[in-house]
Amino acid sequence: MERESTKGSHGVLAGEGSQDLVAVYFQAKSSYWKEVYQESTLDGVLYRDRMALTLRWIEELRLPDGEHVLDAGCGAGLTAVALARRGYEVDAIDAAQNMLELTRQLALEHGVQDLVSVQTGDAHQLPLGENQFALVLALGLLPWMQEPGRAVREMARVLKPGGYLLVSADNRWCLNHLLDPGLNQAFSLPRRAWHKIRRMLTDTTHAAKRPPAPAAVRHSIGKVDAWIRASGLAKVKGATLGFGPFTWLGHRLLTDATAIEMHARLQVLADRNVFCFRSCGWHYLVLAQKPGGSGALGQAQRLGNS
Repeated sequence: MERESTKGSHGVLAGEGSQDLVAVYFQAKSSYWKEVYQESTLDGVLYRDRMALTLRWIEELRLPDGEHVLDAGCGAGLTAVALARRGYEVDAIDAAQNMLELTRQLALEHGVQDLVSVQTGDAHQLPLGENQFALVLALGLLPWMQEPGRAVREMARVLKPGGYLLVSADNRWCLNHLLDPGLNQAFSLPRRAWHKIRRMLTDTTHAAKRPPAPAAVRHSIGKVDAWIRASGLAKVKGATLGFGPFTWLGHRLLTDATAIEMHARLQVLADRNVFCFRSCGWHYLVLAQKPGGSGALGQAQRLGNS
């Protein structure tokens, strides 16, 4: 369950609107989340890069074959199926039925249907018991949660002692938003005032026929880390990734080819831990661990220092 709002969407923020509206939106847009990962566009590159880093971090954990994994907000099922192909048993949960159907189809195509179980669910209140999973994964889920901190607590609840949580958030202070005054958080209050005035001047009869689409909410690295601590988890490591699309007042300035090259150059700086660039990628990816388990925290510390 994921979507990047790059055009300064004027829709209802996920944190302010109904969670049902988010589910309806993803139900209608489900096919996009299968297709975008195959595109040669900047968006396709950024999502593939995020997935590649996610899978690399999971491989570094060296979880035993057959471990139980939860993919919360599984979307079109690409990550769930990739993990099943690595020998894990995956529970895939999403609020949109179309997403679950895409996950089923993809698992069948790759011959791992026996390792992927799908069900409808809301991360605010997971329909699962405590201490079940060695790994809980949530890519692109937190931006769409009305109460993301509560969702993190729920995911921590279903983790086994010593288990891992790997989540992503849309970074509030990503570089492309800082550079565009139409997206920069510093100008959010005047933008909201202008949109409110414009709505008052708009014909409400026509507006009522077209309910606003939900928009993703960005969160700071510090806020996401605070949710993890409040859930009783220990942060192992985190990173930002993804630069672009670079826009001015919501309009893209670069061709996809140039934007992809720019992203690659800036990502090298972020990966080298260069000041500023290391914390201003589009996605914030963070790995955390639940206390307990034989030798688990020692392993987490070694991973965090690697």
